[in-house]
Amino acid sequence: HSMEDLAQNVERILLLNNGELFKDTTTHDAFADSKILEECGLELPEITKIIKILNNRGMNLPENIFTVEGATLAICKALEVEK
Repeated sequence: HSMEDLAQNVERILLLNNGELFKDTTTHDAFADSKILEECGLELPEITKIIKILNNRGMNLPENIFTVEGATLAICKALEVEK
């Protein structure tokens, strides 16, 4: 599964765990809780992992970024760079 594609293209997501419906939720809420994804054998989008790394290194970016476009805007804003 491309988590980035899901984050960018769908509003709701059905999460399955062992073939059973685990959760019917918004994509945003599913990605905001990495524990839910892990329980279903899924991972956060790579860009979200990068945002967490940047925050651990001193940046102050929103944690709820799930797309490259969202990350670009947030990073430019944080650095006060005009895009």
